[in-house]
Amino acid sequence: MYGFHYIGMNKLEKSPEFWNEIVPMVKKQIKTLDRQTWKALYMAVEGAAGMYLQDNEFWEAVENQFVDQGMWRYFDLETTVKLLNCLARVGRGSDEIVDLIEKHLIKHRKGLTPVTIDIAK
Repeated sequence: MYGFHYIGMNKLEKSPEFWNEIVPMVKKQIKTLDRQTWKALYMAVEGAAGMYLQDNEFWEAVENQFVDQGMWRYFDLETTVKLLNCLARVGRGSDEIVDLIEKHLIKHRKGLTPVTIDIAK
């Protein structure tokens, strides 16, 4: 997951092996994540956003983990806002994800720091 993130964030060349080996492995690994590995989910999303990945299967797996499996409950406010920015960057994120994040931020609005608010802008 961190190698995928590194490639995406540093805009490294993506060879055919990357698309045929790495991306399928990341998609497979996303499906196995749990509450102890929420940071790995964020790293995958941030890496995919960094390379503007438009793979429907990848984003469906992310949405399944975040919404259906309830991983959103384990994200802190700052990381939740960063995740929302990543989804916006690639034009992904269903209405369900956005509504969930919006309700989460409203519920914890007193815990929002100026840094978190700046990231959300």
